[in-house]
Amino acid sequence: RHFNGYSILYDARTKVAMAAYECLTRESFKKQAERKGLSFTQDREIPVPNRSKNTDYLNSGYQRGHLRPAADATD
Repeated sequence: RHFNGYSILYDARTKVAMAAYECLTRESFKKQAERKGLSFTQDREIPVPNRSKNTDYLNSGYQRGHLRPAADATD
């Protein structure tokens, strides 16, 4: 999957990203991302049976992780 500023290799079987590639530029270091009020959302482009949701992590011992540093998400 390709997004603005980064791409991921997604494993539909395990419902997680196997790898993430972030494209950094000089401009991306000049500003800080605003993260207040944001929460986890499902990727609507991934078919429902293959996408993760909050309940997948509930009492699992695992946490949802960032695909790239949150401070880099200025785009």
